Amino acid sequence: MADRQREIYDKYCNYVYAVVSNCLRNCGNTEDIEDCVAETFTDLFRLLRNNPESDDEIKSIVSVIAKRKAIDKFRRVSFRQNKNVPIDDYETSLVSDEDIPETAERSELQRILFECISKLKKPDPQIIIQHYFYGFSLGQIAEKLDMTESAVQKRIQRARQNLKKLLEKAGINGV
Repeated sequence: MADRQREIYDKYCNYVYAVVSNCLRNCGNTEDIEDCVAETFTDLFRLLRNNPESDDEIKSIVSVIAKRKAIDKFRRVSFRQNKNVPIDDYETSLVSDEDIPETAERSELQRILFECISKLKKPDPQIIIQHYFYGFSLGQIAEKLDMTESAVQKRIQRARQNLKKLLEKAGINGV
């Protein structure tokens, strides 16, 4: 996990710093910016610990967290300095072409999906994740779990049925 965190930090540190410093450029100092960057990564790693995300979605999550943290910090610093400047006056120049509501909805659906997968009986969560998320073949999974391919196939079939029921209970229909 620490290696993954280091990789994410190295990849997105400059981006987060740019977002935060752009928002705080007229009211915050370097310490405020660095604090905000640290808070952004703390929240991100806390979120990823509970909800592992794919690399494609991490950038949008980083962007949302960084912007929200920067706005919160902007408000605190402005209040501390008795400045009353609307944040809208400081549009961020790093505009994304991603659809934030769609990305947020997809992230929420993934969170619910992983939550439902984790409720399955062992080793079904491991089998489902290895097969559908990592693309392992039935043979590879069978070898790792010391099972036959037909046993893995049957477990996947039953796990999918149980997962469908859990998702319907969680309000996700049409799966």
